Amino acid sequence: MSKAKQQIKKILFVAQGDVEKWPAGTEVFIKNLARRLSLLPYRVFVLCASNAPGVTKVNGVTYIKVRYFNISFFSTISFNIQVLIKYLSLLTKINLDYAVFCGIGSAYSLMYLLKPDKTKRIYYAIDTMTKEYESKKDRLGLLARLNYRLKIYFDKKSCSVADMVLCSSRETLAMVDKRYNIPFSKLELCYFGIDEDFSKGVPRVREKLEPQYQTDFLLVATDHIRKGSFFFLDVLQLLRSRFKVYPKAIIIGDRDNNLLRLIQDRQLNVNVVPILPHEMMKWYFAGCKCLAVPSTSEGFCLVVIEAALLSRPAIVTAVGSLPEIVSDGSSGFVISRNKLLFAQKMMAILRGGKWEQMGESAKIYAQKFTLGRTVNTLDRILERRGIAK
Repeated sequence: MSKAKQQIKKILFVAQGDVEKWPAGTEVFIKNLARRLSLLPYRVFVLCASNAPGVTKVNGVTYIKVRYFNISFFSTISFNIQVLIKYLSLLTKINLDYAVFCGIGSAYSLMYLLKPDKTKRIYYAIDTMTKEYESKKDRLGLLARLNYRLKIYFDKKSCSVADMVLCSSRETLAMVDKRYNIPFSKLELCYFGIDEDFSKGVPRVREKLEPQYQTDFLLVATDHIRKGSFFFLDVLQLLRSRFKVYPKAIIIGDRDNNLLRLIQDRQLNVNVVPILPHEMMKWYFAGCKCLAVPSTSEGFCLVVIEAALLSRPAIVTAVGSLPEIVSDGSSGFVISRNKLLFAQKMMAILRGGKWEQMGESAKIYAQKFTLGRTVNTLDRILERRGIAK
């Protein structure tokens, strides 16, 4: 049956970052998911923050962008209020079937102020604020702790008032169930997925790439603390001082002065590349031998799957979804956050071309986390749960 003859379901996604311009993470996933759903019997809207507010339609998706204010604390409050206003305005024009609020930054925490309507409100739990807070609290000041406490409250509130909670991993589902005391019947597992064509156009042979892309290890750090950039430098220093091993590494992330100074002082062979547009990332994935992910906490780590689609294994810490998306000993290594152990696995994966063998396994394992599977899973969940409340 053609899309025109089927019942068109109207769905809204809400995310804090600019979905069209954000280089990685949830926003990239939402952009791809929205585009793919628009090919099915869905009319798709995306509400997000941007430096260029307005309404545009691209590839069948309507983007509604509100002004982003890059001011600490105020940016989140402003975004929440603007989303609430736009959401109410949208409801007066369109009878939405679903509104999917993606993560704590998506303003869902204010939705409980609204009266129930015909729209089924869904909260997409990427991670839990409780878990992220516990991984950071020893390094946080008083104001930061209070801010996290507030986020945890809103996170719990969002889960409790939602009609349904989608969870991006089994680990997140278990945390929402046990720590937030949300009825299991309200929860659904829906893994993130990567566009199957992500690796298209990139040579799989590293030597065919330009030298600036080629490295032994790659770390993608949108947040140097949570993603473990300084931990990674300690591991490289350990390899150098104890084992006389000198791997080359690239860190994609903010050119933090403390990070750059440490690299220079230790004379490490590390290049820090500023955050890139998403379409450029795949060249760096193809150019590395292995992805390093020494994170303190994770929701769903998309870069692991993106690298795997280019036949690159990963060494990851056993946090968040990482043990679910890396098959330990096959598509990479899943280990505790221990510097010596991380160093040993880095040496092991370089030895005898093991990274190439694991890379082939990683590509096969990554097929469990494609965008097509995510779309099919979400479509089945929405169909089973029904449109109306």
